[in-house]
Amino acid sequence: MRAAVCIAIVMSFLTMNIFPQQQPNPLPAQETIGIGALIIPMDNAKQQRLGIPFDLRAYGLANHLLQNNVPLKWAIKPNKSKDDTDFTATVSRFAGGDGSASGTLSFSGGPFIVAAEYAAIAKGLITAFNASLGGAGVTVYEVTTASVQVDIRYNLDHKPLIAIGPDGGNFGTGVHQDLFDEAAIPDYTSVTDESMQKDSCYTIATQAHSTSTLWVSSYNAFVRNGGNLLLQCASINTFENNPTFGLFQTTAGYSVFGVNADNATTGPLVYPNGYMPFNQFIGELNGNQQGAISDYRLAPGSAFRPNTQIAARHTTGSIQNIPNGTDIPSTDLVATVTKYENAGRPGGYVFELGGHDYDRVPGDPNAFSNALNDINGRRMILNTLFVPVTRPCSELQIPQVRGYKWVSQTTDPDGNGLDQGDTVTWTVVYTNVGEAAVSNFQIEDILPAGIALTATGAQTVTVSGAGTSATKNAAYTGAGNNNLLSAGAILAKNGKITVTIPTTITVLEGIFKNWPTASGGGMPESGVRTDDLDDNDTVVYAGGNVHPVGSIDQTVWQDPNSSVLEPTVIAILGPSAAESSIVGRVQTTGGIGISGARLALTNATTGETRSAITNSFGLYTFEGLETGSFYVMSVSHKRYRFADAQRAFTLNDNISGFDFIANPGFGEDASVKAPKPSK
Repeated sequence: MRAAVCIAIVMSFLTMNIFPQQQPNPLPAQETIGIGALIIPMDNAKQQRLGIPFDLRAYGLANHLLQNNVPLKWAIKPNKSKDDTDFTATVSRFAGGDGSASGTLSFSGGPFIVAAEYAAIAKGLITAFNASLGGAGVTVYEVTTASVQVDIRYNLDHKPLIAIGPDGGNFGTGVHQDLFDEAAIPDYTSVTDESMQKDSCYTIATQAHSTSTLWVSSYNAFVRNGGNLLLQCASINTFENNPTFGLFQTTAGYSVFGVNADNATTGPLVYPNGYMPFNQFIGELNGNQQGAISDYRLAPGSAFRPNTQIAARHTTGSIQNIPNGTDIPSTDLVATVTKYENAGRPGGYVFELGGHDYDRVPGDPNAFSNALNDINGRRMILNTLFVPVTRPCSELQIPQVRGYKWVSQTTDPDGNGLDQGDTVTWTVVYTNVGEAAVSNFQIEDILPAGIALTATGAQTVTVSGAGTSATKNAAYTGAGNNNLLSAGAILAKNGKITVTIPTTITVLEGIFKNWPTASGGGMPESGVRTDDLDDNDTVVYAGGNVHPVGSIDQTVWQDPNSSVLEPTVIAILGPSAAESSIVGRVQTTGGIGISGARLALTNATTGETRSAITNSFGLYTFEGLETGSFYVMSVSHKRYRFADAQRAFTLNDNISGFDFIANPGFGEDASVKAPKPSK
């Protein structure tokens, strides 16, 4: 073994050559983790299994949730020392058999969190995952009593997709395959080196013991294009010390040492950056690692590249010659990480870890180790799978919901069409047309003044589709913020929620607009949005065709940040003479008349249809209309769109000022000047 020199001032010199991977600057504000959120503990006391110090299948559960489109939060307290508490919360145990059943508990080791709005979906996945394992399964807690402020290092929205490269064949074959199987992570592919390309559909590539330099350039391109790379044992020498396509962490490589060469450093380790994701494990790492390369240090003339960080190092080392002629002490490294930069554009992370099998008993390659310091080596490898990366094919599926609504006249006692005293039913339907379930789905539908709930009818919420669940919060009153679905309700793939609201018209006349809105977990902030109305849309009334009013996957004409759906419009006007007229104007939002707009007016009672075209001032007129009849009017223009393009109403008197206003951003809009009147 190499002689060990213990010098207390080691790190003061080393840090002069290290450019740490920075935490977010400024550090993000703490996030509120609400009641009902789920916590996957990652400290030993709460995540044991049958006497094993830590159950690696906790990583498998985190992966399982991500693979099923449930995003996670990775809680790591900034600037903490290793093993420090990340946060404290009042919880009860939802799943698993180890750890406290309930109470105010401290969590450390980088726990994973499921936000409350995804908890309903996650609970079913957790139960099924644990059932597949047998026994008590992975421990999961639920936040109770009060929300808690938590430092979130990463919001995880990618699915780990793992490419395991060849590991030397005759030495330790299946190192990473065996580990991922142990952790219940099936989402890996054993690849050939030549199959790795810069756009390969993986989030991380791993090399446990590569000795071939032939395809280092391919992995280099993968990292430059944003993929993460884990190099372990002999792979550090093969990749890092490749002068053409390596040098991920250094300017001139590492000097490497290992058990096989009988020159490894042994003894205790320190962890200078306990807050880094690589270091999220509780306790010590084996300071006597097995393998061809168990530790390494800067080669003569080499220096660390920017964004390189030490995860674990020995406390003792040898004398290293620095190019300036000054001999300074240097400790030997066991684990490091670099955020790779590609010509100013961010690449992926490169993790390097000394040691080979962290499940082998030293001196007995056939014996399996469950010692905590060996489990922690396996944890470091598993931590790399969850460090965020943007890669093709890895993004979580975003829920997609399409909404419809219509209004129908239920009763008409006097036979005069829609008027005071008639019963009208508003119906709203939402269907999940995407691949991912929507959690915490909320609908809000406030009735306008002049429309009241019927005395005998009841608002109803019905759901259909496997896995869909929804319950009404409380009786719908038509005023205030009435969320029709309870928190935690799920709209599963192909699930459908139908809301029916029977109402009575309580006034003699008026124009009523109804805007239902919807939002749900995993959907864009804008929620369900309105689609673009056109001439093919059908006015819906008295049991007519369903009119689509919203879809998050279509281009919208209104403010894309708005969650207001296209209004369903009904109009009621007072009685008048036998014949009536309608006069109105079609104009821009700036008040400029739109010429050439086409108006179509249909008498729903007789089927007669009339048309009119606006003049140069945007004016139109319909005369000689049958009073008391029910009419449908629409407006269209080749360059403009209208939010209120179709209206249905009973004509009981002359109407003046029946205007249509175009949506902003279409046609010539306010830039068009009205023609001067002729002299």
